Amino acid sequence: MRIEEYTALIEKVQKEFPEEAEAELQRGARKLRREIKAASPVGHAKHPHKLKNSWKMEIAGTSAKTLEAHIYSTAPHFHLVERGHVWKTPHGKIKGYKQGTHFMEKTVNAEGPGIYDEMGRRLAEKVGVELG
Repeated sequence: MRIEEYTALIEKVQKEFPEEAEAELQRGARKLRREIKAASPVGHAKHPHKLKNSWKMEIAGTSAKTLEAHIYSTAPHFHLVERGHVWKTPHGKIKGYKQGTHFMEKTVNAEGPGIYDEMGRRLAEKVGVELG
């Protein structure tokens, strides 16, 4: 079965069984959130906004076509760790540049396709569709 046929079949199943599709989306998003949490760097500073404990998830959308999962961090320094930032002294003099780790991007690119395939297989098994 080609990827286009597989994708079309999964979309058809999503339209016919929206509750099951939402449940599988939640399951897949929770798994991806766990993977991102495990990949989050652990800093040495003591503060209440640790990256590892800041990951949240919400499901948005009202129909199978608009259903999507949002995974985000509530830590105010997430973007600095992910994308990098300029190091400055307390007086504002630029000391250097700290390269970003891009841990979230790497994790989503590495784990995302496998989780998406697993979600499709599980959804098909729940509704009894043969994927071929």
